[in-house]
Amino acid sequence: MYAIRVASQWLHPFQNVVSMNDASPKIEANAANIAAAQRLHASEEFLDRVGRIAAVGGWAVDLRSQVVTWSRQTRRMHEVDEAYVPTVAQGISFYAPEARPVIEAAVATGIRDGVPWDLELPFITATGRPLWVRTFGEVDFEDGQPVRLIGAFQDITERRDRQIALEREQDLRAQSERHAQELDRLLRERSEMLDVLAHEVRQPLNNASAALQGAATALGDVDQKVAALRLKRAQTVMSHVLASIDNTLAAASLLASLEPLQHEDTDIDALLAVVIADMPESERCRVRIERLTPTRTASMEMNLMRLALRNLLANALKYSGDAAVHIRLTDSDDPLAFVFEVSDGGQGIAAELVPHLFERSVRAAKAGRALGHGLGLGLYIVRRVMELHGGRAELAANSAAGVTMRLVVHQA
Repeated sequence: MYAIRVASQWLHPFQNVVSMNDASPKIEANAANIAAAQRLHASEEFLDRVGRIAAVGGWAVDLRSQVVTWSRQTRRMHEVDEAYVPTVAQGISFYAPEARPVIEAAVATGIRDGVPWDLELPFITATGRPLWVRTFGEVDFEDGQPVRLIGAFQDITERRDRQIALEREQDLRAQSERHAQELDRLLRERSEMLDVLAHEVRQPLNNASAALQGAATALGDVDQKVAALRLKRAQTVMSHVLASIDNTLAAASLLASLEPLQHEDTDIDALLAVVIADMPESERCRVRIERLTPTRTASMEMNLMRLALRNLLANALKYSGDAAVHIRLTDSDDPLAFVFEVSDGGQGIAAELVPHLFERSVRAAKAGRALGHGLGLGLYIVRRVMELHGGRAELAANSAAGVTMRLVVHQA
């Protein structure tokens, strides 16, 4: 009896004395109310937690009283305190200035025509932090009259940033594709121009060189040594011009190509025979071949390797005086590679030039030694040829007794 009276007094603090029969229904009703309140509180906590996880808040506007209701998550996203109760105008003021006419028009249309809205708009929190939000809304009607706006509010800043980044990446990719197409077109045009250059310039020069050689031989046979010597000098100049044209064509076409090299088994002796034949006739007898490997074939792109070896051999002959030039053939097991070495009998390369040997347009005029014919492309082309082969070009020896250049051609 005492426990019941105490419970009754706790539930009804203004009632001091109750009978057992009168107290029981009231106790049960209040217990039910408490349980309902607890369930409501749990439900609100659950919805608030879901709202935080999903970054979604709810809101409502009573159109008759103009009272605005926000959920906890909505307040969090606006970065206002728990006690903040906005007006309609204040709620709209959180949108970025350019977005306010959009949301105002959507609300007006909804009230007038009952059309719901779903918008993504820029937004500024109470602390000044910019966001992007998705706002949903619809209108409740009673007896044909709009009485309430109700909706949801979601922070979509992260998704929007990802979308913008993706669109930017797609734009960059599209630009890259357009640039690649334009580059392909320019490369095709350049290739056509180079074909014209090769046909219209190089071939006549080859013919002129051959004619000079024939004239020099004929004059030598009739004891016109002075004239024959001059013709040989002219032939040497012509050979240098042809070498410059070959290097320029290579740098502009083959070496600038993005296509992978087509390797094939190449006969080393045949390759060297062609390279030596590219030298002036008077110089060929100075070339010595030292074979230190039984290997007869190696995988490479023959035309490019011919160009690289020709540049090295021409330089070696130029700076060896009357001394012999040696082409040494070796191989390597680790890594598996074929190795060419070209050695001259010159006076070496100045130390300050060594770090820049394989750079484009580098010449060594001050040291009395040019690094290639014409535009200084010789060793640059050698390096590029080896890079395209996945190998390397290097200065193997440099002293007053001569220079040795090494080409390492990796084998699969």
